[in-house]
Amino acid sequence: MSLGLVVILGMPLVAAIVTLVIRPLQKRQAIQREAQSAVTTITTDTVAGLRILRGIGGRTSRPPLPGRSPRSCWRCGRRGGLIPGHS
Repeated sequence: MSLGLVVILGMPLVAAIVTLVIRPLQKRQAIQREAQSAVTTITTDTVAGLRILRGIGGRTSRPPLPGRSPRSCWRCGRRGGLIPGHS
């Protein structure tokens, strides 16, 4: 078999396999990015709020954090890196 024939037949096959593997990973990555965005927004708002409170003398008080935590964001990232069917 010539090298050219192997390349011509093998490349579409490799491209199809890579596409099948990447699609689920892209979905997981999107979920992880959303979780990271939520945590970043909460953190930014908290820091901005603390700066304001410090300016008016209320440094010790702060609002409770919402349910999403950095830990849940970490879990989303971990899931995004796993191959389906493997733990």
